[in-house]
Order: sequence, then C-alpha cells, then structure tokens
Amino acid sequence: MSPPAATPEPIELWFDLQATARLAEHVAASTTHYPNGEEQLNHESCPGALVWAADRGTYLSSNGFPPLLANPADPDSTFVLVYACGWGPDSDRRLLGASAVGQDDFGVHLHLSTGPDPWLLHIRQAVKDGKQWMVLLVEEQDVGVRFTSDNPPAQQPGQRDVT
Repeated sequence: MSPPAATPEPIELWFDLQATARLAEHVAASTTHYPNGEEQLNHESCPGALVWAADRGTYLSSNGFPPLLANPADPDSTFVLVYACGWGPDSDRRLLGASAVGQDDFGVHLHLSTGPDPWLLHIRQAVKDGKQWMVLLVEEQDVGVRFTSDNPPAQQPGQRDVT
C-alpha cells in the first residue's frame, strides 16, 4: 500500500501592485474581453479579468481586447505580463509545481468586477492607500488576495529572481 499523497504547500505569489493596477485598468477600459474556456463553451461573454497563468514562470496579464502590448507602436510586440516576484520565465518550474500551484500549465480568469466583493475596487483602494504589492495566497483549492507594503520574503531555494 502506498502512502497518501502529500498535500501541496500553500504559496504566496507577490505581484507589483502598480504594474498589476495597470493591467486591471486596461481590463476595466476594454469593452471586449477574451473569454475563458468555460465561457466559450457556454457562449457567455467575459466581464473582464486578470489572467493568472503558470507555464514559464507565473504571471498576470489582461484579457482586455485589443491587448495591452509591451510596445503599443508595434502590433507584433508581446502582451504586457506581470511576473510574480522570483517566479519569472527562467525560474524553476518544478519548484513552483511542488507548491499548491501544481505542475500543469494553466490560465485562470480572476474576474475583476463580479461577485459581492469585486477585486477591481480593492486594487484601486490599495493603490490609493500606497500599498506596493498584491499577494495571491494559493492553497490547494482556493486563491486569496491581500495587499501590503511589506517587503516580499527572502527567495526560496531554487528561485531565480528575474522579475
């Protein structure tokens, strides 16, 4: 009989709040949004979201259309991505995968304007309050958010800070 699978460790992902707010405001200003897979299957429109993704690192992007480009003068430039502190494109994906983020690549919509407690309002208030970071607390079945001006914790072994 094999031992039970270990529960993945929760992880905090720290995102620069000013850069995240820029993405959120792009979402808010966009009149069209790329839907996620479930929205596509159900023929639903998307109300607007930050897209939290993990593949080469973990990052946020806007799902607003037209996309927020790194170089607006170049239509072939990349989308603006905000990487979690210490988890840039050259970070150790296996280490990230050992956490509650998991091994599979994904893109999850964090809807900004729906529900009883819209994230967009919290992001705007945190900017007004002078906070510097948006922290996603990722647990096995849940993602929470908080805002802080504290410094991120020291890097964990295996991370390469390439933010």
